[in-house]
Amino acid sequence: MNDSGNPPPLGETFRFGWFDGIVQGRQEGESQILHAFVEELNILGFGPFSLDIDGGRFSILAEDQTILGEALSQENVERFLQNIQTLPSLLKNPHTVESTLRATFVGEKEVIETLFTPIRGEFQSLSKRRSLSDSDRGRDPSAKLLSPVSRRAVLGGVALGLFVLAWILFGAYRKGVFGRVLSPGAESMKVELGPLQDFLKGSVTKSWGKYQLELGQGPKYPRTVEAFASLIKKAEDPVAKAFYLRLQNGGGIWVFLLSEDGKVLDSKPVSLAPLLQDSPARVEIPGRMGAKSLRLSLYPKKRKK
Repeated sequence: MNDSGNPPPLGETFRFGWFDGIVQGRQEGESQILHAFVEELNILGFGPFSLDIDGGRFSILAEDQTILGEALSQENVERFLQNIQTLPSLLKNPHTVESTLRATFVGEKEVIETLFTPIRGEFQSLSKRRSLSDSDRGRDPSAKLLSPVSRRAVLGGVALGLFVLAWILFGAYRKGVFGRVLSPGAESMKVELGPLQDFLKGSVTKSWGKYQLELGQGPKYPRTVEAFASLIKKAEDPVAKAFYLRLQNGGGIWVFLLSEDGKVLDSKPVSLAPLLQDSPARVEIPGRMGAKSLRLSLYPKKRKK
């Protein structure tokens, strides 16, 4: 096992992986921050992680599901490590955090297991390598092949299935095209920045029926660590504080496409990481008939059909 504080080795290619275990501790009014923290983990594609708050206690559960290798990129692993290590610092009682959270990343010949352990109010990662086991191989998505009988059953319905699917996709395609073509122009779209309105500036363009939202640094954007710390410390509203933490860490937020009556027509995630390098953050969202504004949000919301 590696020394305390060593992260899982980066720069390696992982075929698949999974998380299991639980993180729990005390919370005193930090529920909004915890929701934002868990949503950030899920945006990375390492979830699903779920949050449960019972009075003054919180629990973050890693649901044991196989993660495909595409999600285990070096960038995503680095962002996960940065996020999980900041959790105790978000709480008023960091020393109460307990964890059995474990990450298992499977390579071609080896498995890397990493335990995330709170030590003196800070998360440390302890990693070890081991050989592949039969249990690991049993979780390999590429190994779950169809049996001959199942394969014949599937092939027997391919022609009919493809025909039905073609009609469904054609109808959905037509509906989407009409919606984008008839969506309002970019000049009529309002950008609602919420708690970040003093620190960001937003502009909207439209191309081929899709809105492109660009978020850049505003005149009051905090440009130093001290400025961010002061902003977060002075924040009294927990939602605003959660937004400021996302801004400081270059985390992910969501953009809602809203109708005039406030209905969510669509939503897309956007990373604020480019802002840390003085570059704009960009997101593209398909147009919809009746669209009126774009609004920043901490959490995703499924579009109502």
